Amino acid sequence: MQRILLLALLACLATACGGPDADVLGRNVVATLDGKPILSADLDLYFRVNLLDPPEQEAMEGPPDEEEVNQVRSRLFDAFMEEQFLLAEAGRREIQVSEEEVEVQIERERVEGHGVTDLGLEARRSLARTRLRIHKLQEQITDEIALPTDDEVSAYAAQAEGLPAEGKRVLLRVLPFESAETAQKVHSDIRRNRTSFAEAAQEHETQPGQASPQEVDWTRLPAPVRDLLKSLKPGQVSAPLDHNGLIYLFQVQAWLEDADWLGRERLRVAREQLIRRNGVQATFALMQELRETSAIQIQTQHLGFRYVPQQGN
Repeated sequence: MQRILLLALLACLATACGGPDADVLGRNVVATLDGKPILSADLDLYFRVNLLDPPEQEAMEGPPDEEEVNQVRSRLFDAFMEEQFLLAEAGRREIQVSEEEVEVQIERERVEGHGVTDLGLEARRSLARTRLRIHKLQEQITDEIALPTDDEVSAYAAQAEGLPAEGKRVLLRVLPFESAETAQKVHSDIRRNRTSFAEAAQEHETQPGQASPQEVDWTRLPAPVRDLLKSLKPGQVSAPLDHNGLIYLFQVQAWLEDADWLGRERLRVAREQLIRRNGVQATFALMQELRETSAIQIQTQHLGFRYVPQQGN
């Protein structure tokens, strides 16, 4: 009797395990990576963030061709899987992020306009957690690489593009206003010699010394500020500039040329670029290794589109 009851119990468990719940789970798995299931919900979120909305596509290009859609989704799926490789490696390295880091990342993306605002909070948290873990992994990979030598940096600086081309610095006074009307009136009074920039600063500074002269690297000023200042002579005051929610007046005190600074700055930027480039190359090499050593099974019947393998794969 006990044997019969045990067999009946095992049969019930087998039925439960192989019933509708297991079937639903199977349909929701788009791939497995080293035996770990990757769910369609994660792929759908990736597509939602990285694909144009259909109305936007139609407005730009007309109705999309089905084969073209399959190609685009297939390449995005490949990129999604590369992200899964990196997340798996981050897991092996026990890289974690705190909930506080996640909330800070969400707020940073909101302020910088990089976030996807129509997603729910949990989806935004999931995206932020993924990006942070991959970023920490990439930092770890970069830290494992030997730093470039001074000779390597000098050689890179000699041929790299996009490095500072001028040793220009500017001695600048900056006075911010919350009101465009006030800024315009002060600017008008300065032009009519009714007041000076120094007197205006004393009257309108929100903290002592706020408008004191500062030596600033010309290449690091925002482009709208450079456009406003480039034709000013020493002592001249700019027109009001609306930038990041405040109105600014600038007074050029002096233009400075510093050949020594230029040399140091070129080497500093070259070193940063070289370290970043080496980190990208090391991450790519790791990705290739993970592709070759990982067990991947794609459940093409669950993707929702016809998967087109990349040529050469």
